[in-house]
Amino acid sequence: MKKRVILYAVAAALVGVVAAEVISGGRLIPLPRSEASIAEEFLQINAKLLKAGTAKVTFEARLDQAGFWAGTSAVRFGNEDDARWDTTYRNATAGTKSLVGLRRLHTGFRKDFYSSADLKPADGRTWMTPEKVDLGTDLTSPQNNLADITTWLPFLTGVRKPFAVLAKTDVLKDVKGAPHEYRFHCDADTPTCPAPWDTPLDNVFNTATIGPVYDLWLDEDGLLRRMEITSSLGYVSGDGKPDLARLPAPLSSRLVFELSDFGTPVDVQAPSASDLTTTYVK
Repeated sequence: MKKRVILYAVAAALVGVVAAEVISGGRLIPLPRSEASIAEEFLQINAKLLKAGTAKVTFEARLDQAGFWAGTSAVRFGNEDDARWDTTYRNATAGTKSLVGLRRLHTGFRKDFYSSADLKPADGRTWMTPEKVDLGTDLTSPQNNLADITTWLPFLTGVRKPFAVLAKTDVLKDVKGAPHEYRFHCDADTPTCPAPWDTPLDNVFNTATIGPVYDLWLDEDGLLRRMEITSSLGYVSGDGKPDLARLPAPLSSRLVFELSDFGTPVDVQAPSASDLTTTYVK
């Protein structure tokens, strides 16, 4: 009797597999998913990251004619008050300079601290607030947050279901371990999309003339593993026409984020007051 029960259980499990996949040429081929499951997966991207809590984020961000930022961040996900990150840049445009090994601690909304061997305060202290160091303009400073993944994730929240379903695709390049692909056009037809960004980017851009277009790769658990964003950013006057005096032409940007090591503890604390410079660093 026990053997019969076990065989029935195995048969039932196999039926469950075949219900989700069909066998073709010795391979299991996934059957088409429902629109509801596709939308649910897309709309849960941020929730899954919040549940994971933290991740290592490797990034590259390029803003044409302005700057290039690349490095690795240990990120704790949260809202603008709770998010934290510890970033080490392998390259960071800072005005007319290119800093190697710049480190940035973000401990809350507009609470940032920088340290670099290339930046040497006269008082010999290690850390600087943005007000105490020349990092360039809002176009050319890491403080613009273009390269920070937390700038871009909020626009994936609140997307209407039809847009989430339309984003499902299989045309992206394959990313190992991330078989679920989406291409989301976060443009003027999508109410949740920028501008504003709620970062210093708002001082130089107030519209996206193209995109942003999000290419997203999710793993089997729905966790975001890779995100590429392309856009063209501009500034328009009150009548909707380009403000050429403020920005002669839109600037294109390309961002790449790769996520791994979910759940690894991330503890980012502000430097002690004794380590903060009181002098201005150029």
